[in-house]
Amino acid sequence: AKLLGGNPLPWLTSTTVAPYSLIIIYVWKSVGYYMVMYIAGLLDIPSELYEAATIDGGNVWHKLFYITIPSLRNTFALAFVSCMIFTFGSFPLQFVVSGGGPSRSTEVIALLIYLEAFRFNKFGYSAAISVIFFLVLMVFAFFQLRMFKSGKV
Repeated sequence: AKLLGGNPLPWLTSTTVAPYSLIIIYVWKSVGYYMVMYIAGLLDIPSELYEAATIDGGNVWHKLFYITIPSLRNTFALAFVSCMIFTFGSFPLQFVVSGGGPSRSTEVIALLIYLEAFRFNKFGYSAAISVIFFLVLMVFAFFQLRMFKSGKV
């Protein structure tokens, strides 16, 4: 931005810009994983459905809204649950890039647990947060396991 005559953007020093900077990094890091997941879901849709829609006079939008999106429902659910689990566990990204700052604007639960235990020496409080965090993650993991066992994914 400075090369073009503007002011440099405070990527990690502004409380309003820093969270978006980490979101951009996380999306860049994980887009390949979710792309493979969606491609596998698309390849799982039988081509006969698209052929039947073409014969019945369906256009591209009909195929998208009545075949593709409903067929990817389970893939969307798996991607959402996986994203939630991975996001909860994104401690290394926040710790290395910003350390939770500025003003704790990029702090996630896993980083809070670490900081409370090892920076503020509140081991009991950190352990209590860890147990609650574990229970929340277990709920998401339970739903993901249930989707895998049902054979819908």
